[in-house]
Amino acid sequence: MNGNNLFPVQNTDDCIYCSAMPWLNFSGHKEPLLGVVKESVPKLAFGKFMEIEKRLMMPVSIAVNHALVDGYHVGLFVEKFQDFLNDY
Repeated sequence: MNGNNLFPVQNTDDCIYCSAMPWLNFSGHKEPLLGVVKESVPKLAFGKFMEIEKRLMMPVSIAVNHALVDGYHVGLFVEKFQDFLNDY
């Protein structure tokens, strides 16, 4: 694979789909699935941040296959992500 390609090689186990929509807020997000036979790739979506009561808030959507990832693991990811944001 050429290191300058925008899209990674398909059908690998080390893939995460990520969407950034910094121009809008959302309370829910769902990626379309077109002809997907097996769906195991985690999907993250990030929205526009805004200040609410002197705190920066940003919507984040996380979609995973529950057969592969429990809510506990999503919670660990969210905690770690928040720690990184707090350190920023």
